[in-house]
Amino acid sequence: MKTTLHTISTGMLAILCISCTSYQYFTMSSELQPQPDNSFMIETETASVNYKFSGDGQLTIVIFNNSENLIFIDWEKSSLLLDQESIPFPYNESYFQGTSQLNYYNEINFEGTIHDNIKRRYIPPQSYVSETISLNFIDAIDRNNYNKASNNFKYFEFTRENTPFAFDSYLYINSIDESQPLTLHQEFWASGLLVTADANLPTKHNQFSKMDVNEAGAGMGVFLLGGAVIYLASTVDWDEVE
Repeated sequence: MKTTLHTISTGMLAILCISCTSYQYFTMSSELQPQPDNSFMIETETASVNYKFSGDGQLTIVIFNNSENLIFIDWEKSSLLLDQESIPFPYNESYFQGTSQLNYYNEINFEGTIHDNIKRRYIPPQSYVSETISLNFIDAIDRNNYNKASNNFKYFEFTRENTPFAFDSYLYINSIDESQPLTLHQEFWASGLLVTADANLPTKHNQFSKMDVNEAGAGMGVFLLGGAVIYLASTVDWDEVE
């Protein structure tokens, strides 16, 4: 009976967890003409910039030096803009802690964070650099903003005016003597949203996904599961349980 009770409760919990989790697949648009691989490209005499979204919620920016001179991308002067908030390009960080013995009786504990921020990346002529950033600053769309998905999925289309979110990219590029500054600005907005329970749909370079957990549904699921377990337990003849 214990095994049966455990199996039933585990199965119900799995079903409830699945029912309160969905996946949102966003299709992004831009004024830039999509490339054959569905990425976005902006080209100038100095540099070309390619924007590639990926299904796991990331954006890869590839910068190619079209000139015959050394140039650099200044990440400190570059940023993303979402809802009027400037978001710096991420940098690596590592945590450290330790203890130092001052003398026989005293010691000092220390801790901190080291920021490995490469402010500039130099790009030789006819070569490129790339940077992959997480789109975790973009939240899943509130499920109250769309109707409940039917037939396991539902698709929504948006215009630039009614899109649920948009963000801008500002890249600062300059020559080695800093005499030819170039600021490249590009806007991206969500033009499509697919809501589904499938976590493994293939995506193109103009799409990425976010997981959406319905916290209210999860809480209700746990409540119902608890009630079911209590009910099942009340029907058990415990004298027969070893």
